[in-house]
Amino acid sequence: MLDRRCPGNERDIRRTLQQPRDRHLHRRRIELNPLARIAELRKRRADIDADMTKIREGHLEPMEPIQVRERFLRMATTARELLFDFRALDQNFRSLDRGLREQIATWERGRACFSCRRACATTARRSASN
Repeated sequence: MLDRRCPGNERDIRRTLQQPRDRHLHRRRIELNPLARIAELRKRRADIDADMTKIREGHLEPMEPIQVRERFLRMATTARELLFDFRALDQNFRSLDRGLREQIATWERGRACFSCRRACATTARRSASN
C-alpha cells in the first residue's frame, strides 16, 4: 500500500460532496468574464423557473428507480475509494512516523546534531574523504 501514489483525498471528498449538489458549481468558479457569468446565472434562473412552473402545473418528474440506484452506487463507490485513500494516507503517515522514531532511537550523536542531520552527514563525508 505504501507504493501507491499520494491519495487524492481532497478531490474525492469534493466529488462526493458535490454529486448531489448543483452541476454548474465548477463552471461558475472557472468563468472569469462577468457578463458570461451573469448570462449563465440568468439561464439557470430561467431553467429553475421553468421547472417550478411544471411542478405547479402538476408535471412532477421523479427520478426513475434505476437512476436513484445508479447515483447511490456511484456515491458508494466514491465513498469506498475515499476510505481506501484515507487508509493509505494513515499507513503512509504511520510508516514515516515509525521510520523517524527508529532514527531518533538509534541516533548516536547529540540532539542538536539530529535536527541538522543532513548537514552533519555532509560534514562527516567530507571529514572521511580528507
